[in-house]
Amino acid sequence: MTSDNKLWASSFILPELREGFQRLAEAKLKVEKPQLDAQQIEDMEVTVAQSMEVGADLSFELYDDGYIR
Repeated sequence: MTSDNKLWASSFILPELREGFQRLAEAKLKVEKPQLDAQQIEDMEVTVAQSMEVGADLSFELYDDGYIR
């Protein structure tokens, strides 16, 4: 296939196929739910407590159905 043929081929993808490709790409971005041990949880608690004492800002990353937000 030449580059011209690829251009035309990609322009005429069925909507169902395009949606399937999008779902596949999103599924590849998913991660497994992290498993925290007791030490990691305690470290986070200490960090939050210290931040509250000095008034520092914190940012959190949350697991949400396969994604980290």
